[in-house]
Amino acid sequence: MNERARKKLETTSRRLAKELDEERRGREALERFCEELAREMSSDKEDIDQMKREMEEERKMIRMAEVLREERVQMKLAEAKMLFEERLFRTGDSYLVREVEHRRNLRILTSREGIKGVCRIP
Repeated sequence: MNERARKKLETTSRRLAKELDEERRGREALERFCEELAREMSSDKEDIDQMKREMEEERKMIRMAEVLREERVQMKLAEAKMLFEERLFRTGDSYLVREVEHRRNLRILTSREGIKGVCRIP
């Protein structure tokens, strides 16, 4: 009886050692997987941060391009206005010439004195 109990105990001991070893290998594999996943997440976070910086830089460039485009449009409008005024002066239409000069003087006056909302009263 003693021999049978000893064999049963040895068998149980081997089975438990095998189960323990399998659990240890499973835990180690899970730890490696978690570490790899953490590394990938860290790498992805760095990539996302880099993309955010690049997008912000692109937004700044787009805003600057819009400002420059608007400035160019304003310059072209000012140039067209000056050409129109020159043609008016050359044609000699006295009413239009006086009106243009009045508006120019009014614009100069408001820009020098910083007065806003000055308008001509008929």
